[in-house]
Amino acid sequence: MMQKKRSRNKIKIKGDVAEITLHCRDHNERALAIIDSEDVSKIKDYRWCVSLGRNAIPAKVVGRTKGYERQITIQHIIMGRKPSRHTMIDHKNRNPLDNRKYNLRLCTNTENCRNSKGWDNSKSGCKGVKKRGNSWGARIMVNRKEIWLGSFKSQEEAKLAYINAAVKHFGEFAMVEI
Repeated sequence: MMQKKRSRNKIKIKGDVAEITLHCRDHNERALAIIDSEDVSKIKDYRWCVSLGRNAIPAKVVGRTKGYERQITIQHIIMGRKPSRHTMIDHKNRNPLDNRKYNLRLCTNTENCRNSKGWDNSKSGCKGVKKRGNSWGARIMVNRKEIWLGSFKSQEEAKLAYINAAVKHFGEFAMVEI
């Protein structure tokens, strides 16, 4: 079966921001990515698609190199960096479709993990917080070591303990959504 060749993506410039229409493998429009309008010239020659899934990289640029398709993420093009095992590009607001420069920063894998949300199936709804009998426990992992933050009467107290510890240990990479 012959694959349909995907055309270039639609790009709408709205002031300082540009919206890029992203497609899935089925060629249907699925999402909008945003970038700074000054970066349109860097990305306009690529065909964009979106990967869906919890840990998938949601926006990928697909270009042709030596007869085969090579994938590179939009944030690497915008930041002018090649993918590396040692440094990553983190989305400060954790939205992988928001690729404006002020939302991107270089980081290590450890720092990137610190800015991740908890598990979707978490009963507490908060990273580092767990129900323990009639109380709530809070813990944080720092440099591969678990630090027990204590037991609390309420989920909110445990959440606050985690957030305070995250800010103390992780600084700007602390995931502090309430």
